[in-house]
Amino acid sequence: MDIAISDLVVAYRKAKVDAFYETGHLTSLNFALYEQDLFENLTTLQLKLQSSDKGWFQTEEFVGTHKFLIGWCPHQPISQRSS
Repeated sequence: MDIAISDLVVAYRKAKVDAFYETGHLTSLNFALYEQDLFENLTTLQLKLQSSDKGWFQTEEFVGTHKFLIGWCPHQPISQRSS
């Protein structure tokens, strides 16, 4: 599979727009850090995508460790919390 850098740039820009409208994650710092060397990062991603070894996408570095909680308010009694 041949993936051009220009395709990855378009995909990156779309991901950044999607993240901008997402209120459940705080990712702006991650995007800023990634953009510090965008071409190198996209080239590394391109090589990984074209590699026969696909184990990299299951690593914690790729998947991340962020978690978020939805629908819980610490000031609301347990009996009144919605499930």
